[in-house]
Amino acid sequence: MKNPAKIGEIVETVSRAVSLPVSVKTRIGLSSNLQNISEVGRAVEEGGAEALFLHGRFANDRHRGPADWETIARIKEELSIPVIGNGGVGGAEEALSKLKDYHVDGVMIGRSAIGNPWIFAECLCRWTGRPFTPPSARERFEVITEHLKQLYQFMLAEARIRQRPSGRAEAAACRQFYGHLVHYLYGREGLGKLRKEIAHIDSIDQLLLEISNLLL
Repeated sequence: MKNPAKIGEIVETVSRAVSLPVSVKTRIGLSSNLQNISEVGRAVEEGGAEALFLHGRFANDRHRGPADWETIARIKEELSIPVIGNGGVGGAEEALSKLKDYHVDGVMIGRSAIGNPWIFAECLCRWTGRPFTPPSARERFEVITEHLKQLYQFMLAEARIRQRPSGRAEAAACRQFYGHLVHYLYGREGLGKLRKEIAHIDSIDQLLLEISNLLL
């Protein structure tokens, strides 16, 4: 981001090399001392990008503090390509209010979808005026099961590519799934106990059994 001209060159080169639409995801600056998103936005547009996804925090802030949607709205006014706002959107109602209040072309949801992939269906229902039905315990368990098993398959493939022992992949998948699981089960009675036990569970079947005992 210190070099908007280089960003423009990269976008232009990629745009010429592919037939798919090219977009850019970035933040409003590296820090409060380098808030050059106007220059970056123009470079992205002039380079041929078809959309800009803009996170309303500085890079050195990571996810701390509120996102600056006023700056996102300003960049939307400055550019002719679609601008999709991102940062701190906690739910469907907030996503819709961001669309209406800041006149962006779309809203990007990141961390709020962890453990809650149904947030997108809820957004669609709110947008179209239809009622939203939260997932049942059975549906939640089925999605958890699919997610965990696909993670395991991914880690098996990664072990083969990196020529690592595949026997460790199942335990690694259980460990890595921990961060997702606490979001899937947030607020459920018994989660605290499961969080203590999960550190000693190396089997997907055993982990799913413990989850089913909590959920179903």
